[in-house]
Amino acid sequence: MYETADGAWLALSVASDEEWERVRGVLGGLGDARWAEAAGRLAHRAELDAAVGGQARSWTAAELDAALTREGIASSAVAVPAALISDPHLASRAFFSEVDHPDWGRRRLIGLPWRVVGRGPFALRPPPLLAPTAVAR
Repeated sequence: MYETADGAWLALSVASDEEWERVRGVLGGLGDARWAEAAGRLAHRAELDAAVGGQARSWTAAELDAALTREGIASSAVAVPAALISDPHLASRAFFSEVDHPDWGRRRLIGLPWRVVGRGPFALRPPPLLAPTAVAR
């Protein structure tokens, strides 16, 4: 996980020496010979992690994710809750359900992540109100 110029985070995975070369081509500045092969990257992972992190900070998460994806590298900008709520794919699957609550009004809640074949999402209801409790003295 690497923080990017926009304060977002990017997850990145390198599965082979060939993929590492493609990552180097995108990020640049990672030519240390110790990192040429997987064993060296593992042995010197702290230094490598710092170097990759430094290079990642010159990109936005979206730009770096797009550049790495074009090279066939497994990466993803980490989605924050606000982005998930407006995500078109999740909206099309009704992942967030709107409910009316007497205390906090209409809100979107995370739906159940499973479906019964041939049926839509489960209907959600607002959580119950909590009654004030009497304090015994």
